[in-house]
Amino acid sequence: MPVAFARATSGWDNASIIQLACTAILLLVFIRVYNKGYAKAAGIIIFCIDVILMSVVILDPQGSPLIVLFFITPLLVAYLFFPSKVAIGLSTAAYLIQSYLYYLQYIDTSSSQYIFEMVLLIFSGISCVAGLHVVIGLRHDIEKRLMSVALTDALTHLPNKMYFNDRLAQELNRADRDKSALCLGLIDLDLFKLINDTYGHECGDMVLEKTAKIINTSIREQDTACRVGGEEIAIIMPNVTNKEATNMLERLRKEIQHTFIVWKGDSINLTISVGIAEYQPLQDKPQLFAKADSAMYEAKKKGRNQVISWSP
Repeated sequence: MPVAFARATSGWDNASIIQLACTAILLLVFIRVYNKGYAKAAGIIIFCIDVILMSVVILDPQGSPLIVLFFITPLLVAYLFFPSKVAIGLSTAAYLIQSYLYYLQYIDTSSSQYIFEMVLLIFSGISCVAGLHVVIGLRHDIEKRLMSVALTDALTHLPNKMYFNDRLAQELNRADRDKSALCLGLIDLDLFKLINDTYGHECGDMVLEKTAKIINTSIREQDTACRVGGEEIAIIMPNVTNKEATNMLERLRKEIQHTFIVWKGDSINLTISVGIAEYQPLQDKPQLFAKADSAMYEAKKKGRNQVISWSP
């Protein structure tokens, strides 16, 4: 912006107009991100604007060959806003565009330094892209995998309670904002302690893993099943009323009831007790979970293997 204004004092030209327009767009994007949060479109806009600004500066008749020092900025933006596989493509494309424009503006093909300058330009690009990919891209992937491990239950491969707490808070905020329905289901395996005592913990682990797989494949894509306790699995169901949630989890209950697990020649029949609580506007997370938990224990008191919705 200071460069654009400085140029504008001696008369507006296309370069200064483009620079000011790009700056205004970036300011609007930053305000939008600050108020609404980051979205992928913001990263795309910022990357494109950065490439445009660099292109304008490279082709500026009043510019300097030292602009080559700033070729790395679009590459950094690509790795800040996109996954490593996408970033390596975008950063390579950005460097090729900048290098071509730099070649047109500053490289003299008749110069004795022509070959040296071209080799330097090519290998600088390779070094920048490769270095950023190793330092930022691969590190980002490693951190992402570590985060996934930290938020996933090792036995059932479902999200764990830490993930559940964050996801439920997000869904509650969304339900308040959109004034939409949301239900929480809490599932507990019936007589799970008896299975462990009779057949051993290895069998109990297999039962949990099998049950989690059935649940995860039976729920909708927008639902989230998480292991929140020893044999307890919670299901967050957005845009679902109490009646709809009851029908969904009743079908799940029947599916599990008709599932038999063979362990060392013995056939184990599985059943679950399910509690459901429907979210009320501005209700806090502990209240919702407590209601689902209360309904689930009510199902156990009434004989297990049933679905009960919480009521006052």
